[in-house]
Amino acid sequence: MNLQSFLKKLSELAELHARREYEAAYDLVIDLLGQQPHSADLLVKRAILEQLLDRDEPDGDVTLESVRAHLETAHLLQPCAVEPLLELGHLAYAVENDPEAGLRSFEAARESAESALREALLGKIKCLIEVGEPTLALAEIEAAAACFDGDSDFEELKAAASRAPADPSGR
Repeated sequence: MNLQSFLKKLSELAELHARREYEAAYDLVIDLLGQQPHSADLLVKRAILEQLLDRDEPDGDVTLESVRAHLETAHLLQPCAVEPLLELGHLAYAVENDPEAGLRSFEAARESAESALREALLGKIKCLIEVGEPTLALAEIEAAAACFDGDSDFEELKAAASRAPADPSGR
């Protein structure tokens, strides 16, 4: 399957899920996993759909252990991805009645999301300074203070933005 076809199938999968056509979405996920067996996103979608279809019930064709295995594999494939960690947290807390394990997964998800947010904000602020938008950069730094107050990288960028001239072209 070429990339264009794969992307079309992913779009179809999202539409099926949005329309709550879970059985058709599950069949498509299984088909796509045949093409991309190491896709963390598809493994998470499979685990979610197996639970939505109650395939993990005692009389279902899937076990909770296999749902957990899909999520753990997705996490191994993409250790910084938030979604597998969130789903592991929900599984532990709501299904397995293990709030301590859920807490560990949710904390790891928060740390991963926070790290990605920090890098995104630092990059955006640097670009704003570079294109002559120090006022916008300072506004981003101010907003970032809610999560990253006292972070030396943001403090350095605040000083740089305060010294940077605005772009006279009004970009």
